[in-house]
This record gives sequence, C-alpha cells and structure tokens, in this order.
Amino acid sequence: MQRSTKCARLPLVLLALWGCAVAETEEPEAADPAHAAGRSSASSGGKAGAGTGGTAPAGSGKGGTSAAHAGAAGSEDTGNGGSSGSGAGGKAQAGSGGVTSGAAGASAGASGSGGSGPAPGTVLFMDDFETGDAAAWQVSTTGDWEVALDGANHIYRQPTTTDVLHISWVSGTWKNVALQAKVRILAFGGANDTDIVCLYVRVADDRNHYSAAVRPNGRVAIRKRVDGSNTTIGSSQDAGMVVGTWYTVKLEVAGSTLKAYVDGDLINTQSDAALSAGGIGLGGDNSSAEFDDVIATAL
Repeated sequence: MQRSTKCARLPLVLLALWGCAVAETEEPEAADPAHAAGRSSASSGGKAGAGTGGTAPAGSGKGGTSAAHAGAAGSEDTGNGGSSGSGAGGKAQAGSGGVTSGAAGASAGASGSGGSGPAPGTVLFMDDFETGDAAAWQVSTTGDWEVALDGANHIYRQPTTTDVLHISWVSGTWKNVALQAKVRILAFGGANDTDIVCLYVRVADDRNHYSAAVRPNGRVAIRKRVDGSNTTIGSSQDAGMVVGTWYTVKLEVAGSTLKAYVDGDLINTQSDAALSAGGIGLGGDNSSAEFDDVIATAL
C-alpha cells in the first residue's frame, strides 16, 4: 500500500515538475518588461498610433472638418458676410454714397440748368460811377448818356428830354433779381402816362424788359415791353415822387412776381410771366434823370 501510494504520488510529482518546467519556459516571455513594452508599443501603441492615432488624424480630419466648418462659417462670413459686406454693405455704402453723390450732382445740375441761380443776397452787379466812366453799360441811343459830377460825387446822367426811349443796360441772364438805385428826376417832356423815368429788369435788349416807371403825377407803374410793344401791368400806385429830389427806388422780380419800392416802402405788386431772364437797366422816355449807387442782388 505504501509503495503503491508512492507510485501513485510519482506521477503527481512528475506532473508538478513538468508544470514548473513549463512555467519556467513561459515566464521569461511574460516577465520581460522591455519586450512587453515593445509589444505594447507595437500593439497598443501601434494601434493607438495607427488606430487611435490614425483616428486622431481622422480627428485631425474632423479638425479638418471643423476647419471645413470654419470654412463654412468663413463661407457664411465671406458668402453672407462678404456678400453682405460687399453686396449689401459695399453696394449700399458705395451705391448709397454714389446715389447721394449723384443726387448732389443732380442738385448741382438742377441749380445750373434749372436756373435757381446764385444764392439770395449775392451781389450780381454794382456801380457807383466813381471810376468816372460807364464802361459796363450799353445804350439804346448814343450821345445822351454821361458820367457827371454832382458836387464831389459821380453820377450817371441822361440829360436829353426827347420823346424816345432812352435805356442804358448791363447784359445778364438773371432770373430772380432786385435792382436798386438812387434816382433824381430832372424833368418830364410832358404830362402823359408814357412820360416816365425807369428802372429795368430782365432786359434782353431795348425792346424786351420789365420796368418800374415813375410818371409825372408821382405814381409808379409796373410795365413790360415785349417785341417793342409796351403794356402797363395792373394799375399804377401813388408814391408821391417829385422832380428834383433823390429817392431810392427798387424793382424786384422773382418768378412771375414783380414788386416796386420807394425809399423802402412797397408801392406796387404785379404778376406776369412774359419774360424769363435778362440784365438790368436805367432810363426813361420823354424825360431826363440822374442815377447813382446801382446794385443788383440775387433773390
């Protein structure tokens, strides 16, 4: 029995020894850290590098996708924002600015061609005759206009009392204008309503103009002359003017409205649209008079 037991235990011992031998054979492979690290590097690390790391480049690819998203955002920025900036912003800015500039151009064009003319109050012409000549003026009749002295002061005189229109004017294309001058009537050749001393506006020539006409009875009429034909517009108004006294007379025309003033008082207002623009003038018919300190200003 004891032998038998020993014999029975022998295989167990041999089996244990074989197991130990196997264990000793496999153990170096599992226990070698460098080798394990190598495998880990080649296996896990390789996979992590190639797999996960490859996924990380795929993640980079996702980062690239993110960049593509940023690209899409950039596309929105550049597309919408860019379009918005270039299309709405740029065009609205440049377009709007351009239109404003165009409107200013249109406005300037309207001012030039539409004839709104110079700003109100702008001095268009003035002459006090202190130069001793009337070089800027042209006359309808020669030999009867002169620059003369009145004391130490130079004046512009029309001394001839004949029954003919005597007008001296300065050419212009003024539409809305106020003409003012000092006026002294020297004499009338008669007592008719056609015997007059005048200031003229919208003068094209001696046959076409408007006038504020002082008559021998001291009344002021507003008249027009078109193609040589004279017409009194409305009725004359009393201004109490007499021969030999200096008065400040003014004639305004703005659009179709004409106004006559004497010494700052509005005397007569009428409306007419026959003449649109022209120069300014002085003169009369069958009368003699003196003029000074002429000034034309824009209305």
